[in-house]
Amino acid sequence: MKEKCDLHTKIDTKRTELDLLKKELKTFERLNYANVPVALEAKRVERKIQKLTKEIAELKET
Repeated sequence: MKEKCDLHTKIDTKRTELDLLKKELKTFERLNYANVPVALEAKRVERKIQKLTKEIAELKET
């Protein structure tokens, strides 16, 4: 039972982090990537979003 609870906690934590990253990405999009460092940061956030989405899917399968 504890493992299942821990799994739900992990999923919730990753979902929260994912939501925050999506908000951060929207901020970058509003800046229109006018600045090269912002564009690079946006790409980093996009990769992190993909990674978290994959991790959440894998955790749900277990």
